[in-house]
Amino acid sequence: MSAERITPLERHLFLIDLDQPMPGFRKFISCWVYFDGFTSFVVDPGPASTIPFLIKNLLALGVTRPDAILLTHIHIDHGGGTGRLLKTFPGTPVYCHEKAVPHLIAPEKLNQGSLKILGRLAEVYQPIEAVPEDLLHSALQIRINDLSIEVIETPGHAAHHVNYLFNGILFAGEVAGVQVEGYPAYLRPATPPRFIYEIYRNSLLRAAAQPARLLCFGHYGWSRHPAVVFEQAYSQLELWMDKIGGWLKENPVIQDEEVWNRLLENDSRLMDFDKFPADLQEREKYFALNSLAGMRDYMANKE
Repeated sequence: MSAERITPLERHLFLIDLDQPMPGFRKFISCWVYFDGFTSFVVDPGPASTIPFLIKNLLALGVTRPDAILLTHIHIDHGGGTGRLLKTFPGTPVYCHEKAVPHLIAPEKLNQGSLKILGRLAEVYQPIEAVPEDLLHSALQIRINDLSIEVIETPGHAAHHVNYLFNGILFAGEVAGVQVEGYPAYLRPATPPRFIYEIYRNSLLRAAAQPARLLCFGHYGWSRHPAVVFEQAYSQLELWMDKIGGWLKENPVIQDEEVWNRLLENDSRLMDFDKFPADLQEREKYFALNSLAGMRDYMANKE
């Protein structure tokens, strides 16, 4: 890998692609970097596997030591490389939701859960390494020089999920779902188990209410039309809940594959799926079925 995966989005803001050595896992993980020549911060450094690549790109940007690391959530593909990154940049403070702190100090359960859910992919991402306790801080108490960063609690995709609003830029993690580079019509919910509809929905609306001019996705890229994205994400959430609920009432043992095929026919936000290369189709179907499982579990538990 080279330092050619840096996209300057606007003044002082950069996107670094964290491609993985697996089919379909290109332009999938977004790492965001702010650097104004004096102050810098990294949002979601990604998995441990690409930390050497991230460090190379940070140095290429002139970032010799980030002033802070901000985590929207600590899933292995977003925050899993934090501990390894700190070995190169010791002393850098890490901000995350308070619920995430114990899991970063002792990541054994995180690693076990990642292997159980992701299998081979978790192995590719490489194990999460511990973060020193004295470097972990509540996201609600961010102090990065004179920068003003607002934190919005957005549980749903994960109980410890947060968004960061800075200078009209919303670092959204997965609160609005997932988009695919090169296919602007595509959007997918990020509702894996344990999914609670009311919590996910309220966080989506809370994020949509922020005065953002630029939306930065965890997967993948950005949108200069946040209001449109949030409206589409909300409509899609409601459509999936309505359709899946109806199909389950008709046939409680309907297979996930059949539900997915029906969603492809009924959800206009999935219309570009058939245009994807085969490896992207495989990747997106895998995660879509995981999102579908979250909704099915929620409905079953509600019954």
